[in-house]
Amino acid sequence: MNELDLQADADTRGRRYLSKNATQRVFPSKAAISALEAFDEPLPMQGFPTENTLALLDDRCRQDPCCPYRSRPVHNDPA
Repeated sequence: MNELDLQADADTRGRRYLSKNATQRVFPSKAAISALEAFDEPLPMQGFPTENTLALLDDRCRQDPCCPYRSRPVHNDPA
């Protein structure tokens, strides 16, 4: 994936994020915080392609209904 394709992919994902942010939680639920354990793994010796990292973050968050889309500051935990 070249840089322009990567930027277009990030733009598409960002637009999807923004279209839903008015209806999403501002602070993560306890389940969403627990789901962060999915990222608790050793760091790889070599990096992954940028598009894979972008997709990983976006896909994991979209699959988890507890994942907040934060575009606003978080001041406290309402839960």
